[in-house]
Amino acid sequence: MKTWAEFNEAVNELLIVDGVRRGVGVEKFRERMILAGARDLQRFVPSLRLVPIELVYSSSDLTEHSEGKCEVGSLDLNGTRILQVKVRRLPQKMDGVSTYYPIHVYPASRRTSILDGGHVARSQDYPGKITFDRGQFYSAPILKEEEVLQILVQQEINYKPLSSCTIEEKNQKTQFGDDEALAVHYYVKYHFMKDISDDQNQAQSNLKNYQRERRSIYANRDNLIAVSNPTSLTTGGFVLGDG
Repeated sequence: MKTWAEFNEAVNELLIVDGVRRGVGVEKFRERMILAGARDLQRFVPSLRLVPIELVYSSSDLTEHSEGKCEVGSLDLNGTRILQVKVRRLPQKMDGVSTYYPIHVYPASRRTSILDGGHVARSQDYPGKITFDRGQFYSAPILKEEEVLQILVQQEINYKPLSSCTIEEKNQKTQFGDDEALAVHYYVKYHFMKDISDDQNQAQSNLKNYQRERRSIYANRDNLIAVSNPTSLTTGGFVLGDG
């Protein structure tokens, strides 16, 4: 895998003439398109994102809503994919076994059904509700002292244009190698042809090449994960936006 600086260099080498092209705004345009291509690959190929991490909240980490019928927490991470939400009731007996409750995730449009109450005690039949809306989440019923809320997320890596990076950011290891550099170079060429050279035929040709390489990366990585880790998480879930 390449560092962010090495990846940019590899893309520019594949661009040949366009990789060293100069002009009013051309350098920044090229950097922005490399960034956009890297972001698009992450959204199409889940394994290019950060590995899943679990966020854990106890009742002390959340704020009780003013109506006292649910709790509010902060999760303002753009591009975050929510993979799983559950409540863990910590062991209360000598056997040391926890109890897990998979929470029902509601769309943000149904937030009022959580705010207005009507909740019963948590059980396997009623594990609880949660909704994510504009950088916050609302969860009910309220966590007990022996309970924690666990949210499994997978996040896009927020790279910067190379000229705006610190030395540490330039040397940041990425999930990108030569295959990804080849794909992104087609993405950049597509935008050069479409937006600067106004050659729409060449633009569409490069777009098709990019889409072909992107599908190939997805298929190859999907097969690799299936072989190396047959119990890995699915690529389902949903993505939080800028809200």
